Amino acid sequence: MLVVVVDTEAEFDWEAARPRRAMGVTSVKCQDSAQRIFERYGVRPTFVLDFPVSSTPEAFEFIRDLHRSGACEIGAHLQPWDNPPLVEQITDENSYPGNLPFELEREKLIQLTRSIQANIGVRPRIYKAGRYGVGRATAAILAELGYEIDVSVVPGTNLTCKFGPDFTHCRASPYWFGKNPELLEIPLSIGYTGLLADTGNLAYTLTMNERLKALHEGALDSGDPLRLLFGFADSAAASIATPAGAFIPIASTKFGAFFTKSTCPSTRSAIPAPTPAARSRALIAEATASSAINPIKPSRKPGRTRPPSPT
Repeated sequence: MLVVVVDTEAEFDWEAARPRRAMGVTSVKCQDSAQRIFERYGVRPTFVLDFPVSSTPEAFEFIRDLHRSGACEIGAHLQPWDNPPLVEQITDENSYPGNLPFELEREKLIQLTRSIQANIGVRPRIYKAGRYGVGRATAAILAELGYEIDVSVVPGTNLTCKFGPDFTHCRASPYWFGKNPELLEIPLSIGYTGLLADTGNLAYTLTMNERLKALHEGALDSGDPLRLLFGFADSAAASIATPAGAFIPIASTKFGAFFTKSTCPSTRSAIPAPTPAARSRALIAEATASSAINPIKPSRKPGRTRPPSPT
């Protein structure tokens, strides 16, 4: 089973000095190119919407039309800094929903859920925390608001150095968590290719190190031969299916190792933007063409997991 979750979010500059504020939602309509690829290969993506997208007609009308045509599922994507109520101080720590006080995290998700329901016409049941920022109270809030599936976990990673959650104890296969009712977790797919594919912690250290990531991004921008060492030579390439700091090409060759594969592109990557995955139109065109030629194929070896509880 291949699960494609698209972070359907406003444009903003991850690299700019804070506060981070949305710069627009024009990227959402650019998703049309990727949607044609999804349809060509029978992929039905889940669009997880943040508050600016769910409340701006320019964006939500496009998504609503896709949903009405049966081309996609709808979920929620809570980005605290531009999701009301806007009462918290804007800091790195507060950019993770799970770090907020219980009542504030809950109220933000209530308002996002209502916005999606009012403007798309469906109550979301799938949740992805902004910046993967789940916290201790998140499961209880999701259960209370009728959510059934979470796709926030990045297994084997530790984001605590940036005030985020620690997922090192989380496995890559789907699992149940919480209680009254239980929720289904579908983790993001993450793996390594090339010479360091089986080195575990060493590969993780190399690909997640901020200095090495910056070195790699510089090589991509300049065409430097270093790109042969990091990423495209697959000597230490991270196949992390996410736009936020991922090496590219994203969503690449490692997925055959998993039963359930979850990939999370972003609408922001559909236009030139200050992110590693979308710095120029040429890179976007290259990624789109590559996806069209080399689609990801679902695994033929299903694992064992019990089905979701009936609704």
